[in-house]
Amino acid sequence: MWRTLHNKWLAWAGTHAQGLIQSTSAQAFNLLGLIAGSILASSIGVLNQFPWGMLVFPGLLSVRGAIGGLFSGRLSTGLHLGTIQPRLHNNTAEAYQLFSSIIVLTALSATLLSLGGVIFQVLVEGNGLPESLEIIQAVYTSMALSLATITPITFTVSILSFERGWDPDVVVYAITSTSADILISLIFVSVMRSLLQGGWGVAFLRWMVTLGFIGLAIWLHLENR
Repeated sequence: MWRTLHNKWLAWAGTHAQGLIQSTSAQAFNLLGLIAGSILASSIGVLNQFPWGMLVFPGLLSVRGAIGGLFSGRLSTGLHLGTIQPRLHNNTAEAYQLFSSIIVLTALSATLLSLGGVIFQVLVEGNGLPESLEIIQAVYTSMALSLATITPITFTVSILSFERGWDPDVVVYAITSTSADILISLIFVSVMRSLLQGGWGVAFLRWMVTLGFIGLAIWLHLENR
């Protein structure tokens, strides 16, 4: 009897120790979020050139965090249940539905953020169409590029943690949320710098990304409504 209790205690302690290690390691990764703050602080001069920049930037972080949490949570659950397979190609229908939903949600969030920035720009600064178009370009381009970079990272981290026996529910969001903060900060600051530099070529690329992202989201919504 005592041997049985001892073995059960060892199994319980081993399981909880592993969970503690996973949780501590994942949360320690959050310290890298200081990099995102450093990027913002070093680029404050660029953002000050656009009064709406400091209004839009926190929204970008919040939206990416919320959508990233939904994505990683559904992904982790799907991996546990087997409705999503740990592979990049030839995945399940539910996996592709999840990707489509994330794209549409990101585009919808970009629309709301752009609208808020435009209203602020018109009411507070009194500027017109050119500035409003800049806001739309900046928000949609930043959201589209962040989606194109953060989504593969989230999926890859989920697969690697799942294959190595780690719990994706514990590991994935803690790691990818920090990575997302750093990437969205870099992307947004880069887009704002491109607005300052001007040039038809860069503006054309921003509009291509913006319109392509909107078109993709509309098409996916109509296909999967």
